[in-house]
Amino acid sequence: MILDLLSALMRGADKQRLTQFKPPSLVDVTATKNLLINFEHYQSYCALVDWEKVSRLHPLYLQVQSLSLQMLCLADKHNPFPLLGLVHISNHVWQSADADPHVSFSLRAELGELKAHAKGWVVDVIVNGDQQGKFVYRAVGKYLIRINAPHVARKKRKDQEQRQPFWENYQQVAQWRIPDNIGRKYAKVSHDYNPIHLSAISAKLFGFKKAIAHGMWSLAKCYSQLATDKQFSGDIQLACEFLKPILLPAEVVVLKDSEGEGDQFTLLNGDLSQPHIRGSF
Repeated sequence: MILDLLSALMRGADKQRLTQFKPPSLVDVTATKNLLINFEHYQSYCALVDWEKVSRLHPLYLQVQSLSLQMLCLADKHNPFPLLGLVHISNHVWQSADADPHVSFSLRAELGELKAHAKGWVVDVIVNGDQQGKFVYRAVGKYLIRINAPHVARKKRKDQEQRQPFWENYQQVAQWRIPDNIGRKYAKVSHDYNPIHLSAISAKLFGFKKAIAHGMWSLAKCYSQLATDKQFSGDIQLACEFLKPILLPAEVVVLKDSEGEGDQFTLLNGDLSQPHIRGSF
Protein backbone atom coordinates (compact mmCIF):
# COMPACT_ATOMS: atom_id res chain seq x y z
CA MET A 1 0.00 0.00 0.00
CA ILE A 2 2.72 2.51 0.94
CA LEU A 3 4.64 1.87 -2.30
CA ASP A 4 1.43 2.28 -4.32
CA LEU A 5 0.70 5.62 -2.66
CA LEU A 6 4.26 6.88 -3.13
CA SER A 7 4.09 5.94 -6.79
CA ALA A 8 0.76 7.74 -7.11
CA LEU A 9 2.17 10.88 -5.49
CA MET A 10 4.87 11.04 -8.16
CA ARG A 11 2.47 10.44 -11.04
CA GLY A 12 0.97 13.38 -12.90
CA ALA A 13 -2.36 13.64 -14.67
CA ASP A 14 -2.97 11.81 -17.93
CA LYS A 15 -3.61 15.03 -19.88
CA GLN A 16 -4.47 13.24 -23.11
CA ARG A 17 -7.42 11.49 -21.46
CA LEU A 18 -8.46 14.45 -19.30
CA THR A 19 -8.49 17.02 -22.10
CA GLN A 20 -10.89 15.12 -24.30
CA PHE A 21 -14.48 16.35 -24.57
CA LYS A 22 -16.16 13.23 -23.19
CA PRO A 23 -15.45 12.08 -19.61
CA PRO A 24 -12.67 9.46 -19.69
CA SER A 25 -13.77 6.05 -18.47
CA LEU A 26 -12.57 4.90 -15.05
CA VAL A 27 -11.40 1.47 -13.98
CA ASP A 28 -13.57 0.01 -11.21
CA VAL A 29 -11.60 0.12 -7.97
CA THR A 30 -12.75 -0.92 -4.51
CA ALA A 31 -11.01 -1.28 -1.15
CA THR A 32 -12.40 -2.85 2.02
CA LYS A 33 -11.52 -3.40 5.64
CA ASN A 34 -13.08 -4.49 8.92
CA LEU A 35 -12.85 -1.95 11.72
CA LEU A 36 -13.30 -2.33 15.46
CA ILE A 37 -12.93 1.15 16.91
CA ASN A 38 -9.99 1.76 19.22
CA PHE A 39 -11.52 4.00 21.88
CA GLU A 40 -8.24 5.61 22.85
CA HIS A 41 -7.87 6.79 19.26
CA TYR A 42 -11.54 7.78 19.07
CA GLN A 43 -11.23 9.88 22.23
CA SER A 44 -8.20 11.65 20.73
CA TYR A 45 -10.28 12.46 17.68
CA CYS A 46 -13.20 13.69 19.81
CA ALA A 47 -10.90 15.97 21.81
CA LEU A 48 -9.47 17.46 18.62
CA VAL A 49 -12.91 18.30 17.15
CA ASP A 50 -14.55 19.21 20.51
CA TRP A 51 -17.04 16.33 20.43
CA GLU A 52 -18.40 15.82 23.94
CA LYS A 53 -20.86 12.98 23.29
CA VAL A 54 -18.18 10.30 23.03
CA SER A 55 -20.71 7.49 23.45
CA ARG A 56 -22.38 8.71 20.22
CA LEU A 57 -20.30 8.14 17.09
CA HIS A 58 -19.26 11.38 15.44
CA PRO A 59 -20.56 11.22 11.83
CA LEU A 60 -17.14 12.03 10.36
CA TYR A 61 -15.04 9.55 12.34
CA LEU A 62 -15.60 6.73 9.85
CA GLN A 63 -14.36 9.10 7.14
CA VAL A 64 -11.08 9.32 9.05
CA GLN A 65 -10.93 5.56 9.41
CA SER A 66 -11.68 5.01 5.73
CA LEU A 67 -9.05 7.47 4.46
CA SER A 68 -6.56 4.75 3.54
CA LEU A 69 -9.28 2.98 1.52
CA GLN A 70 -10.16 6.19 -0.29
CA MET A 71 -6.52 6.85 -1.11
CA LEU A 72 -6.08 3.36 -2.53
CA CYS A 73 -9.00 3.97 -4.87
CA LEU A 74 -7.77 7.39 -5.95
CA ALA A 75 -4.18 6.19 -6.40
CA ASP A 76 -4.99 3.44 -8.89
CA LYS A 77 -2.52 3.78 -11.77
CA HIS A 78 -5.10 2.91 -14.43
CA ASN A 79 -7.13 6.06 -13.76
CA PRO A 80 -6.10 9.40 -15.30
CA PHE A 81 -6.03 11.84 -12.40
CA PRO A 82 -3.14 12.61 -10.05
CA LEU A 83 -3.36 11.99 -6.32
CA LEU A 84 -1.65 15.29 -5.50
CA GLY A 85 -3.60 18.25 -6.78
CA LEU A 86 -7.07 16.81 -6.20
CA VAL A 87 -9.31 19.40 -4.48
CA HIS A 88 -11.92 18.16 -2.01
CA ILE A 89 -14.97 20.30 -2.87
CA SER A 90 -17.89 18.66 -1.06
CA ASN A 91 -19.02 15.88 1.24
CA HIS A 92 -22.37 14.24 1.92
CA VAL A 93 -22.65 11.89 4.92
CA TRP A 94 -25.47 9.75 6.22
CA GLN A 95 -25.11 7.81 9.48
CA SER A 96 -27.79 5.60 10.98
CA ALA A 97 -28.92 6.12 14.55
CA ASP A 98 -28.19 2.41 14.98
CA ALA A 99 -24.44 2.81 14.25
CA ASP A 100 -22.78 1.33 17.35
CA PRO A 101 -19.17 2.35 18.07
CA HIS A 102 -18.71 -0.88 20.09
CA VAL A 103 -19.52 -3.20 17.15
CA SER A 104 -17.18 -3.98 14.26
CA PHE A 105 -17.78 -2.13 10.98
CA SER A 106 -17.28 -3.47 7.48
CA LEU A 107 -16.11 -0.51 5.37
CA ARG A 108 -15.97 -0.37 1.58
CA ALA A 109 -14.65 2.48 -0.58
CA GLU A 110 -15.11 2.80 -4.32
CA LEU A 111 -14.96 5.38 -7.08
CA GLY A 112 -18.19 6.77 -8.51
CA GLU A 113 -18.71 8.73 -11.67
CA LEU A 114 -16.35 11.21 -13.30
CA LYS A 115 -18.36 14.27 -14.33
CA ALA A 116 -17.67 17.56 -16.07
CA HIS A 117 -17.08 20.63 -13.88
CA ALA A 118 -16.57 24.30 -14.79
CA LYS A 119 -12.91 23.93 -13.75
CA GLY A 120 -12.17 20.41 -14.97
CA TRP A 121 -13.61 17.07 -13.82
CA VAL A 122 -15.10 15.83 -10.56
CA VAL A 123 -14.81 12.27 -9.29
CA ASP A 124 -16.91 10.77 -6.48
CA VAL A 125 -15.34 8.67 -3.74
CA ILE A 126 -18.00 6.61 -1.99
CA VAL A 127 -17.68 4.96 1.42
CA ASN A 128 -20.30 2.49 2.69
CA GLY A 129 -20.41 0.89 6.12
CA ASP A 130 -22.22 -2.15 7.50
CA GLN A 131 -22.56 -3.64 10.97
CA GLN A 132 -23.64 -7.25 11.31
CA GLY A 133 -25.13 -7.13 7.81
CA LYS A 134 -27.04 -3.87 8.40
CA PHE A 135 -26.31 -0.76 6.32
CA VAL A 136 -25.41 2.05 8.74
CA TYR A 137 -23.14 4.52 6.92
CA ARG A 138 -22.64 6.21 3.56
CA ALA A 139 -20.41 9.12 2.59
CA VAL A 140 -19.79 10.65 -0.83
CA GLY A 141 -16.84 12.98 -1.26
CA LYS A 142 -16.36 14.94 -4.48
CA TYR A 143 -12.83 15.70 -5.70
CA LEU A 144 -12.02 18.24 -8.40
CA ILE A 145 -9.31 17.63 -10.98
CA ARG A 146 -8.36 21.08 -12.30
CA ILE A 147 -7.46 20.92 -15.98
CA ASN A 148 -8.07 22.99 -19.10
CA ALA A 149 -10.47 20.62 -20.86
CA PRO A 150 -12.73 21.74 -23.76
CA HIS A 151 -15.78 22.23 -21.52
CA VAL A 152 -14.04 24.38 -18.89
CA ALA A 153 -15.56 27.83 -18.34
CA ARG A 154 -13.22 30.69 -19.14
CA LYS A 155 -14.92 33.51 -17.20
CA LYS A 156 -17.17 33.96 -14.19
CA ARG A 157 -20.77 34.78 -14.93
CA LYS A 158 -21.81 38.30 -13.92
CA ASP A 159 -24.73 37.08 -11.83
CA GLN A 160 -22.30 34.96 -9.77
CA GLU A 161 -20.05 37.95 -9.16
CA GLN A 162 -22.95 40.15 -8.00
CA ARG A 163 -24.73 37.57 -5.84
CA GLN A 164 -25.71 38.65 -2.31
CA PRO A 165 -24.02 36.84 0.59
CA PHE A 166 -26.09 33.78 1.43
CA TRP A 167 -25.27 34.25 5.11
CA GLU A 168 -26.73 37.75 5.30
CA ASN A 169 -29.46 36.76 7.82
CA TYR A 170 -27.52 34.06 9.68
CA GLN A 171 -26.81 34.33 13.40
CA GLN A 172 -23.35 33.99 14.89
CA VAL A 173 -22.88 30.87 17.01
CA ALA A 174 -19.16 30.75 17.80
CA GLN A 175 -15.77 32.26 17.00
CA TRP A 176 -12.52 30.27 16.95
CA ARG A 177 -8.85 31.04 16.85
CA ILE A 178 -7.20 28.24 14.87
CA PRO A 179 -3.48 27.76 15.63
CA ASP A 180 -0.91 27.18 12.92
CA ASN A 181 -0.14 23.66 14.20
CA ILE A 182 -3.68 22.27 13.89
CA GLY A 183 -2.77 20.57 10.61
CA ARG A 184 0.02 18.59 12.25
CA LYS A 185 -2.19 17.69 15.23
CA TYR A 186 -5.00 16.46 12.99
CA ALA A 187 -2.57 14.58 10.75
CA LYS A 188 -1.39 12.52 13.74
CA VAL A 189 -4.96 11.39 14.37
CA SER A 190 -6.26 11.12 10.80
CA HIS A 191 -3.01 10.01 9.13
CA ASP A 192 -3.73 12.60 6.44
CA TYR A 193 -0.20 13.93 5.96
CA ASN A 194 -0.89 15.98 2.86
CA PRO A 195 1.97 18.54 2.88
CA ILE A 196 -0.39 21.48 2.27
CA HIS A 197 -1.64 21.04 5.85
CA LEU A 198 1.64 20.57 7.71
CA SER A 199 3.66 23.78 7.44
CA ALA A 200 4.02 26.97 5.46
CA ILE A 201 7.21 25.64 3.87
CA SER A 202 5.62 22.44 2.56
CA ALA A 203 2.40 24.23 1.56
CA LYS A 204 4.33 26.73 -0.58
CA LEU A 205 5.59 23.86 -2.73
CA PHE A 206 1.98 23.41 -3.85
CA GLY A 207 1.06 27.05 -4.39
CA PHE A 208 -0.26 28.08 -0.97
CA LYS A 209 1.14 31.06 0.93
CA LYS A 210 0.61 29.27 4.26
CA ALA A 211 -0.46 25.87 5.52
CA ILE A 212 -4.21 25.29 5.30
CA ALA A 213 -6.51 23.56 7.76
CA HIS A 214 -7.91 20.13 6.88
CA GLY A 215 -11.42 20.57 5.54
CA MET A 216 -12.66 17.47 7.35
CA TRP A 217 -11.34 18.81 10.66
CA SER A 218 -13.11 22.14 10.09
CA LEU A 219 -16.36 20.40 9.14
CA ALA A 220 -16.17 18.02 12.10
CA LYS A 221 -15.64 20.90 14.51
CA CYS A 222 -18.58 22.79 12.98
CA TYR A 223 -20.84 19.78 13.50
CA SER A 224 -19.63 19.38 17.09
CA GLN A 225 -20.46 23.03 17.69
CA LEU A 226 -23.91 22.97 16.10
CA ALA A 227 -25.42 19.53 16.76
CA THR A 228 -28.17 19.43 19.38
CA ASP A 229 -29.82 16.64 21.36
CA LYS A 230 -32.35 16.36 18.51
CA GLN A 231 -29.59 15.32 16.12
CA PHE A 232 -28.17 12.83 18.63
CA SER A 233 -31.44 10.89 18.77
CA GLY A 234 -31.86 9.99 15.10
CA ASP A 235 -30.14 9.36 11.80
CA ILE A 236 -27.61 12.01 10.82
CA GLN A 237 -27.41 13.67 7.42
CA LEU A 238 -24.62 16.17 6.93
CA ALA A 239 -23.75 17.93 3.67
CA CYS A 240 -21.21 20.62 2.88
CA GLU A 241 -19.29 22.48 0.21
CA PHE A 242 -15.67 23.46 0.82
CA LEU A 243 -15.43 26.96 -0.64
CA LYS A 244 -12.21 28.67 0.46
CA PRO A 245 -9.17 27.19 2.23
CA ILE A 246 -8.38 28.35 5.76
CA LEU A 247 -4.85 29.77 5.81
CA LEU A 248 -3.23 29.16 9.20
CA PRO A 249 -3.29 30.65 11.76
CA ALA A 250 -6.80 32.02 11.39
CA GLU A 251 -9.81 33.61 13.04
CA VAL A 252 -13.08 32.04 11.89
CA VAL A 253 -16.74 32.48 12.76
CA VAL A 254 -19.57 29.92 12.72
CA LEU A 255 -23.02 31.17 11.69
CA LYS A 256 -26.32 29.32 11.53
CA ASP A 257 -29.67 29.95 9.87
CA SER A 258 -32.15 28.64 12.42
CA GLU A 259 -35.18 30.04 10.55
CA GLY A 260 -34.76 28.20 7.25
CA GLU A 261 -35.71 24.65 6.34
CA GLY A 262 -33.29 22.28 8.03
CA ASP A 263 -30.15 23.56 9.72
CA GLN A 264 -28.04 25.65 7.35
CA PHE A 265 -24.65 26.85 8.53
CA THR A 266 -21.46 28.44 7.32
CA LEU A 267 -17.89 28.92 8.49
CA LEU A 268 -16.55 32.37 7.57
CA ASN A 269 -13.29 34.22 7.94
CA GLY A 270 -12.88 36.64 10.85
CA ASP A 271 -14.24 39.71 9.07
CA LEU A 272 -17.28 37.80 7.71
CA SER A 273 -16.38 38.47 4.09
CA GLN A 274 -15.36 35.01 2.77
CA PRO A 275 -17.04 31.63 3.35
CA HIS A 276 -14.82 28.62 4.01
CA ILE A 277 -17.63 26.05 4.37
CA ARG A 278 -21.33 26.05 3.53
CA GLY A 279 -23.35 23.18 4.92
CA SER A 280 -26.58 21.72 6.27
CA PHE A 281 -27.66 18.90 8.56
